[in-house]
Amino acid sequence: MSDRASLRKQGEAMRRRLFGDDDGAPAIMRTLNIEASYGAIWSRPGLALDDRMVCALAALGAVQRLPSLAATSAPRSISACRRGRSSRS
Repeated sequence: MSDRASLRKQGEAMRRRLFGDDDGAPAIMRTLNIEASYGAIWSRPGLALDDRMVCALAALGAVQRLPSLAATSAPRSISACRRGRSSRS
């Protein structure tokens, strides 16, 4: 399997785990999001998924982006955090 194919497979699995069938991304961005965001970043080993989610939300808060995202992806991200939590709950 090629590297991109591997990223795509891992990315699809992670996207489904976090957001179900639809992550809200426009169709034109879907391949890039699946391979780069979910495949290369969110599926990367070394940090538990719930810790990775907290870091992502903290970074958005640190740059004061959560208020501007409140109507769009922040609620979906917070819901994904709740659904994707590990057994450490």
